[in-house]
Amino acid sequence: MSLVRAASFILLPTLTLTAVVLTGSVEPLRAAAKSRPTAHVVGVMINRAIDREGDDTPDLAFQGTFARTKFAIVVDSPNGGIIGIDREASSIAQFIDNTGASLLDTKSGWGPFGFSERILKNGARVAIELESPRAPSRDAKFINASGQIAVRIAHKKSTSTSASTTIAKDATFECGDLTFTVIDEGPSQWGEGFRIEVQTNDSIDSIISYSIIAADGTEETLEPMSTMTFGSTSRITLVSKTRFTAGRLQIEAWDDATTKKVAFDVTAAVGMR
Repeated sequence: MSLVRAASFILLPTLTLTAVVLTGSVEPLRAAAKSRPTAHVVGVMINRAIDREGDDTPDLAFQGTFARTKFAIVVDSPNGGIIGIDREASSIAQFIDNTGASLLDTKSGWGPFGFSERILKNGARVAIELESPRAPSRDAKFINASGQIAVRIAHKKSTSTSASTTIAKDATFECGDLTFTVIDEGPSQWGEGFRIEVQTNDSIDSIISYSIIAADGTEETLEPMSTMTFGSTSRITLVSKTRFTAGRLQIEAWDDATTKKVAFDVTAAVGMR
């Protein structure tokens, strides 16, 4: 056997084996990439003053908002399961126009991510707004924003129920790992029905719904009319059609909620043509 033939005999099987190994490792990576959430901008608003430019509260082109610049961003999750946005875990690297002027406001504490979010397509998409109290420079041609949006994703639910408890001030409900203390109860302040105000130091981000189960087994949904959070303490006002004096509090929650950070880097033109 010649040296050339011997080399071919040794190398060709080696190359073939290498190709198989590489092909087998690439496909899972491609599949993982397709399942990752992605973010992109779907709208831009430039809200300039149209009167009394020098006043603290000028008339703006768009009413109902004090934001001067807005990006409407959507995050798509191929596997669905979006349950919300974690604003504290989200971050913005820059928000500038092409003149170099920053649209971020670090002095007033104005948060760049708006308070509203809309979960669409049964959890496959969430819409959020990136806001600034500043407008771009008058001669700006485009604006750029980049950062990360922390998206909460879950697919599995669980239900936990407390023991029967008298619904009165300082009473507590133990629902799984969550503890709720009754702050007040009485007629609803939003019209007909009754309210139960509870407070907890546990995270309520994964809670889907609340209900109360009476002694006779009757179950009624409690509508969360307001939620106020102060540090690690949350106060929730729950409204029902019936006034309960006692019952078991039942909570449905996401059991496998995780946070995924989705990067975005977008540029949009400014002005009318």
